[in-house]
Amino acid sequence: MEKIKESEGKSGSFFFFSHDQKFLIKTLTSSELNTFLGDFSIHYYDHLVNHPDTLLAKIYGVYTVIIK
Repeated sequence: MEKIKESEGKSGSFFFFSHDQKFLIKTLTSSELNTFLGDFSIHYYDHLVNHPDTLLAKIYGVYTVIIK
């Protein structure tokens, strides 16, 4: 795996960029995840469907990584 760029955001989350700069991975706090998985995700999806040319970032997945 190639080394990827990372930067720390104001919230303390980390942002990782793919080597070709096409994808961004953001770490989430439990609070942010709960907010997203609540009503926000429903409205976000509806907006993407109804506005295919939206400038909102497209979320391709939400994953949990556990390091032992």
